[in-house]
Amino acid sequence: KKPKMHQCPVCAKWFPRPSGLATHMHTHSGAKPFRCPLPSCSKAFAVRSNAKRHLRTHGIVPASYAVAPSPGR
Repeated sequence: KKPKMHQCPVCAKWFPRPSGLATHMHTHSGAKPFRCPLPSCSKAFAVRSNAKRHLRTHGIVPASYAVAPSPGR
C-alpha cells in the first residue's frame, strides 16, 4: 500500500509525513521556532534537530535536554 503523500502548496515538493511538510514550510515562511534556551545566546533554528545539535556548542548533551518551540508558535 502506497502511503499518502503531502505536497507543499508553495513549491510542490512532496513529503511522506505531514510533520516533514510542516518543517519544510519553515523554509518558505522564514520561521525559526526553535530557540536556544540560554539567555546569552540569540540563535534560533527552523529544524528541531539543528537546535539540539547547537546545544553541544554550549556543552549541553542534547539527549538530556529538550529543545521546545518558542512561545507563541
